[in-house]
Amino acid sequence: MRLITKMGIQFEVVQCTNWDDVITRMKQGKVDVLNAVVKTPQREMYLQFPPPYLKIPSVIIVRKNITEALTLDRLKGMHVVMISGYG
Repeated sequence: MRLITKMGIQFEVVQCTNWDDVITRMKQGKVDVLNAVVKTPQREMYLQFPPPYLKIPSVIIVRKNITEALTLDRLKGMHVVMISGYG
C-alpha cells in the first residue's frame, strides 16, 4: 500500500462483511479492484484477470496436533471450513 501511495494512486477501502458480499459488490460495480482472487471459469464471466505481478501461495491451516501431510484421504472425517464460493 505504501508503494501505491508514493505513486500518487488513491483508493477508497470498501468494508465487506464476507466473501459473498465482496462478489455481490463486484458484480454490481461497487468494487473495482480485488487482490488475491482465485481465477475460475465462473469468475472470468464478470472479472478480468490480467497477468499476475505477484504470486501468493495458498496454504491449509490446521491445528497444532495435525503433524502428518494432508491428503484427500487424510481429510476424511475432519471438519473442513472454506469460504463460501471460494475457488
